[in-house]
Amino acid sequence: MKAPLSVLVVLAAAYMGATPADALADDLDGPGDTAWALPGIMRTGRVPRAPGPARVTIAATAGYGTIEAQEGELGGHHRAAGSASVGIVPLPWLGAALRLDGRVDLHPDDAYGADRTFVAAPSVALRVGGAPFRLFGGGVAEALGGLDLGASFVLIAPGSAAPSLLVDALSYELTGLASYFIASAELTFATEIGYRRDRSAAVVDHPLTIRQGDRIALGSSDFDALLIRLGVARPVGPVELLGETSWDVLLGDRAPSATTSPLRFAAGGRVRVADGLAISLTAELLASGRPSIDSYQPFIPIEPRFTVMAGLRTRVPLGEVVARPAVTAEDEEASDTATDDGAPRRSSGTRTFRGRIVDEDGHAVAGAQVRAERGAEVVRTTTGADGHYVLERVPEPPVQVIIEADGFRERRIEVPDDGGPPPDLILQPEGTRGWLRGVVQSFDGQPVHATIRLSPSDIELETGDDGTFEVRVPAGSYEVSIHADGWYDQRRQVEVEDNGVTVVNADLRRSSRRSPQ
Repeated sequence: MKAPLSVLVVLAAAYMGATPADALADDLDGPGDTAWALPGIMRTGRVPRAPGPARVTIAATAGYGTIEAQEGELGGHHRAAGSASVGIVPLPWLGAALRLDGRVDLHPDDAYGADRTFVAAPSVALRVGGAPFRLFGGGVAEALGGLDLGASFVLIAPGSAAPSLLVDALSYELTGLASYFIASAELTFATEIGYRRDRSAAVVDHPLTIRQGDRIALGSSDFDALLIRLGVARPVGPVELLGETSWDVLLGDRAPSATTSPLRFAAGGRVRVADGLAISLTAELLASGRPSIDSYQPFIPIEPRFTVMAGLRTRVPLGEVVARPAVTAEDEEASDTATDDGAPRRSSGTRTFRGRIVDEDGHAVAGAQVRAERGAEVVRTTTGADGHYVLERVPEPPVQVIIEADGFRERRIEVPDDGGPPPDLILQPEGTRGWLRGVVQSFDGQPVHATIRLSPSDIELETGDDGTFEVRVPAGSYEVSIHADGWYDQRRQVEVEDNGVTVVNADLRRSSRRSPQ
């Protein structure tokens, strides 16, 4: 498919050419990317718990698969496959990708001799999800790690040979996504469940005359499918270990049984090899049985029994890298020198901060926002599932590093001229909170406009027109003072519990005293 491939190449080259070199220091500490150039496990899409910067991702994947000899064949099939993708995440909750898949199948000898088939298929994907769709928030998200929801739509354009594009064969997938993060174990679970409307069999003009090897190579299907995918990821140092199960249950009249629908088990890993660059290696085993595929049977997808794939990913931030003065030769020379105590001396704008954000128990804090500020100059990044972060092109000192994360208190660190933040930065949990509410009225039940003060604190609020008030405050003991001109003051001692509601209702008695004007 020459046209889509040209689009991929042009988009990638144009964007990378227009992007400063230092922008290639991406946030690969965030959720890893699949062959779709979007976050995920392998086949399973993944909803990020905390979005990183807007970005473009470029992904390339290649590998080998083998299919055992089918009924009536003298040998097996060999498949070389690959894909190229460009994905964009312009908003924290939105992602889109353009992908081109291609493969070459070598068929065993039949009555007409050995053969090979080349197939290419473009596809596009649209994904929504993330923080705006989060099911749990507040204390629940902090305790459970958070359950995030999303949805994905994929449009596929299969062809009988490359290049080709048949409108009648256009197929689509519509799936729901959910990801669940367990902070204490640093585990991410992702699931994707949905439906595929498959019209790929329309690429074959004469089904009864097509060779069996071509039936297998095309991967066409006369059946829609229920898509079930479940994956898990866990960081171990710089490596993100991956495991996944996926099942395409074929549906419709004369559909093969669930045991002969494609059921796969896969494992692998992704590793960051440099700033802005990651590689992946995965292996997949097809565990389902084989249906009959003779010329008088409907088209049924016959996938490789075993597949191994290697991939390359790079992320390019969009608008998050702040422009810095160019580094001169004198700066480079100065950066190689050292101070008297042996610490490296960094020139203006060339420092890199690396570290890890953890909680009081030493567990990684994923999705923490880390930034370094000096006046209007700001660089920022997001911690990955393992809590690690990398801040490139840190402004010249003095610099302040700020860390923010859901459920934790903000932390600010003044970084000295000749050093950086500690390797591990510990965040304190955010104080627990509860609600204080009530109504202030006269003895005859009429609302009274009053001022409510809480001590010891600087919290002060006014009652509404109906005499009610409500405020969320840190859990603890308070003295509540109620004051209204022309009425006697009241004071109450109250205890606000975590996630509780404390009610303070006051009936005021009139007074002849007036506050001084």
